[in-house]
Amino acid sequence: MSIKKRFFFSFGANAFRTVFSFLTGLLLARSLGPNSYGNLAYLLGSFWALRALMDLGASSAFYTFIAQRHRTGAYFSLYFSWLIIQFIVSLLLIFVLLPQSVIDYFWHDQSYELILLALIANYLQNQVWQTVVQIYESKRETIRIQIATLIIVITHFIFVSLCILWDYLNIRTLLWGICVEYFLVIFYFTVRGHKIWYGNAKDNHEESIRQVFNTYISYCKPMVWMALFAFLHEITDRWFLQHFSGSMQQGFYQVALQLSTISLLAANSLLNVLWKEVAEANDRGKIDAVITLYEKSTRVLVVFGACIAGLMAPWSRELTSLLLGKAYYPAWPALMIMLFYPVHQVIGQINATLFMATGQTKLYTFIGNIGLLISIPVSYFLLAPSSGLMISGLGWGAFGLSIKIVALNIIFVNIQSFFIARKYAVPMRWTFQIKSIIFFSSFSYLIYILIAEVGEDLSKALLIKQLVFASLIYVLGICIITFKRPTIIGLEESDISSLREWITSKVKKKLF
Repeated sequence: MSIKKRFFFSFGANAFRTVFSFLTGLLLARSLGPNSYGNLAYLLGSFWALRALMDLGASSAFYTFIAQRHRTGAYFSLYFSWLIIQFIVSLLLIFVLLPQSVIDYFWHDQSYELILLALIANYLQNQVWQTVVQIYESKRETIRIQIATLIIVITHFIFVSLCILWDYLNIRTLLWGICVEYFLVIFYFTVRGHKIWYGNAKDNHEESIRQVFNTYISYCKPMVWMALFAFLHEITDRWFLQHFSGSMQQGFYQVALQLSTISLLAANSLLNVLWKEVAEANDRGKIDAVITLYEKSTRVLVVFGACIAGLMAPWSRELTSLLLGKAYYPAWPALMIMLFYPVHQVIGQINATLFMATGQTKLYTFIGNIGLLISIPVSYFLLAPSSGLMISGLGWGAFGLSIKIVALNIIFVNIQSFFIARKYAVPMRWTFQIKSIIFFSSFSYLIYILIAEVGEDLSKALLIKQLVFASLIYVLGICIITFKRPTIIGLEESDISSLREWITSKVKKKLF
């Protein structure tokens, strides 16, 4: 299947998945409330950080190797063994090695049952299932795996809805649900898809376990320090926010992060497809193809992210009140800042894909380590209270963490892009990012000023009408500008000509 077909199917599946994930997140946030929702986010976030430490870059190595060409069973066996080791070590760390006082202090007196459930849920969802996804993507089985992922999200939405309906929703029930959902789908795809996993590996020359192990070590060795720093960065962000600001601010940050990730829809659809094609093209020495894939995907996804962020940013207050209720109204400044996070996050993900898929792990980890080291003291300064400590901070809570995330992301993503542009002798085009953000945001704010009625007593019906009307004007205006001046949003005249020809051919087929 071609890249375009796989991307557009993945995009469509991700669109539905985003809708259901979005609705599920709203239901959870409103039903649990800021405090419980913040505790849930902290539990899962802490094990996401532990995953970063335990992975050591092995997941990136595994996907890169199997995406390049068919591999022998040794590549699979070693990586699966490493997944099992990670889980066992995590259990030993929490339930044997760490003293009770450390557990209570770090997880703020959460029960052992909730800690264990959070560990298993995170492990199944973000390690085991993602491994299954990588394997199917490496075999260009995009449609099959995207359908499965969509089914998981819909099932989870139904589960959460029923729990709310029966008044049985709490953190414990939710974590049990995630564990069962992912265990069942992993079991099914393991049994049904084991032949797909190994493919034509027998056609390759045999490699010993030692040779394959050394290949993994060579790829992952530069990433060990980055794994440590990524763990420290992720865990300190979450812990500083929970410890200094409380679970409510944790909940505010989590809803802002979740609402902002809508514009990552296209990126998530493309990244595994892109990784597969870049890894294969690079392995075959097709550098021109690598450059073309990188430049086109970056341009399209930056425009998409800036377009969504520009549309939503002026309506941050209204969106927070309408979607989450008054309890979350103080989260709107964090949401406004975080809406722009995906614009550069998508560039960072594409950059990381290029670095990983082409085996440039040393340069990637060097840049990443510097960014992660700088991030920790900045987080402390923005989140620590302004008094009561030897080294005081600003005490800005979720708003401060949002500022740090977006600002440092912009800086270090562009540093990555600079080195990529220099390596492949292509223009960096960093001004395109700024132009896209300014253009879409300015256009949206102009619409907001013209039609919005501001006030705390506005009815939901009026807010919805305003949002729908503004969105229609925004989309119509963008479409007109795209066809009149395509260069404004990064398109060439040839792109518009191709689009016109495609639309014309489709219309003719329908009519004649």
